[in-house]
Amino acid sequence: MDRHGLDRMVLIASLPGDEDPILASVHAYPHRIIGYFMRDPTRPGGGERTRKAPAGGVRGVCLFPAMHHFHAWE
Repeated sequence: MDRHGLDRMVLIASLPGDEDPILASVHAYPHRIIGYFMRDPTRPGGGERTRKAPAGGVRGVCLFPAMHHFHAWE
């Protein structure tokens, strides 16, 4: 980040359920790294992960309608 002049960045757990490396980075550099995680709303259990995520340090949810085959407006 320093070499490229970045003060902050967002890291995204690109696989559902792969938040641990993102959380480790957020905890190591809380003023520089913002953590997001991928949520597939077509799979069960996503609601509970979404409710718990902020307590772990994740600040955003990524939705990918084309990958998970859903419409964002439904």
